[in-house]
Amino acid sequence: MARAQASGWNFVALDLGIDLTTAAGEFMANVMASAAQWELLPPEVAARIHSAHQAGAGWSALAR
Repeated sequence: MARAQASGWNFVALDLGIDLTTAAGEFMANVMASAAQWELLPPEVAARIHSAHQAGAGWSALAR
């Protein structure tokens, strides 16, 4: 986000309604980025999930 602002271009997440040109949008983007970083999976787990899904496992089965 900082790189986008420093480079003079804007980031708009349409699916979340986040617009970095507003204070509220910048706040929400930071909150979402923090949550995503907190939820980050180890690469080994992500690879297992991807492999299982490619083999036909459904998302609800993987979540369980």
